[in-house]
Amino acid sequence: MHIAFDITALAEPKTGIGQYRFNLLKEFINHPPSFHRRRTGKLRIVNHEFTAYGFNFRSYKNLKAVEKLFKNTKNLNFSLYKIPRRPLIMSWILWRWPSLDFFVKNVDVFHVSDNMQSPTRKPTVATIHDLSAVMFPQYHSKKNAFVDKCRFQQISKYADQIICVSENTKNDFLNKYKFDPDRIHVIYNGVDHEKLFPIKDFEKIQKFKEKYHLFHPFILFLGTIEPRKNVFQLVKAFYELKKQEKIVQKLVICGKKGWFYDEIFKFIKEKKIEQDIIFLGYVDENDKNALINASDFIVYPSFYEGFGLPVVEAMSCGKSVITSKVSSLPEVAGDAALYLDPFSINDIADKIFTLTKDLDLRKKLEEKSLLQSKKFSWQKCAEETMKVYEKAALHLL
Repeated sequence: MHIAFDITALAEPKTGIGQYRFNLLKEFINHPPSFHRRRTGKLRIVNHEFTAYGFNFRSYKNLKAVEKLFKNTKNLNFSLYKIPRRPLIMSWILWRWPSLDFFVKNVDVFHVSDNMQSPTRKPTVATIHDLSAVMFPQYHSKKNAFVDKCRFQQISKYADQIICVSENTKNDFLNKYKFDPDRIHVIYNGVDHEKLFPIKDFEKIQKFKEKYHLFHPFILFLGTIEPRKNVFQLVKAFYELKKQEKIVQKLVICGKKGWFYDEIFKFIKEKKIEQDIIFLGYVDENDKNALINASDFIVYPSFYEGFGLPVVEAMSCGKSVITSKVSSLPEVAGDAALYLDPFSINDIADKIFTLTKDLDLRKKLEEKSLLQSKKFSWQKCAEETMKVYEKAALHLL
């Protein structure tokens, strides 16, 4: 079976969607599953061929870097195009043109982009990571909300199979759009346990702290700085704790700037807490494990998530997590997190204060975190995804 796999997201620094695309591709190549199909009572085994395709103009070199990384890999080809992505997306929205069949030939199944249901005559699998822009358009630019609305409408009309990264995301989609529930499959994201794990070597953590000048205890937030992630409320809660001299930790915010973040920096400057809140920007994946391990604990007060990958990544490192009791987060974190109300600054502050003082609770949550993280792996995600490809390709029988 020839599977075309969109890697356009890898042109940018790897956030949640980029992690999903990269780790799935890596698993398909490193642990290639065989396609088992019963036909006339016999078991047929077919090896897979993959074509990783993508479109980008400004960051085309990043796509070529991915191709170089997987150079000489058996059963993997690349079809990369130096084409501006935004005009291409608008062309797909308005005219359903050009077809993916023009770019990638002889394909059995397309696992299409996470940004648009691209046109093709072949069977397609679409992944829905969340419905934030449809359910909470106030957290997004009008352009992003429009594109996502069009995308979900086209998914509901043209996709053969859909993957949702949580039961909550599946329910959100079905509440908004008409689609056969039997063709929607919940497949959880994974976590790379070989890269994200508890570090016992104190010297490694110290070297990391020196590299990033993190010389004080700190609480960590991981994620893009955008309204949905609730960074502003977190900063306000942190300020209240500092004003009352309740905590000694600093707040480290790690993630690229998204949109609508100016008020956060304005508030920090007005309250003169620049020395207590550290923005690291996007941190290289090779440093993420040390970053999480160096923190006291993680706070993730998001208003809405389709999955919540930073929560699982923190748990894989054996760190305690404070997160919101909304959307997919309780489904993913289980009983291994301390939950807060993301709409209450007081509750965010209270939960942070609790975990800074209650070391026994922090230790219990750390133990539970490791166990909870074992439920998620990219290998399991890849195996279940292959089964969805098989369902999409059933008309080939």
